[in-house]
Amino acid sequence: MGGLCDAVAEATGRPNWLPVPGFAVKALLGEGATVVLDGQKVLPLRTQELGFEYQYPTVGQAMAAIVH
Repeated sequence: MGGLCDAVAEATGRPNWLPVPGFAVKALLGEGATVVLDGQKVLPLRTQELGFEYQYPTVGQAMAAIVH
């Protein structure tokens, strides 16, 4: 989640310094906390193979477009 949080912080000009303890996330999300705490890297290989081009290829670019 660090990459997303970093992108949001950079796009909004706000600090990214308030960590959430893992036990709190686990208590709130149960087994779903694994995705939040460990992250999940998803690559759009099939869409790229088919020639699809993303308007915002990175999370940082997408966040900047949303905020501005």
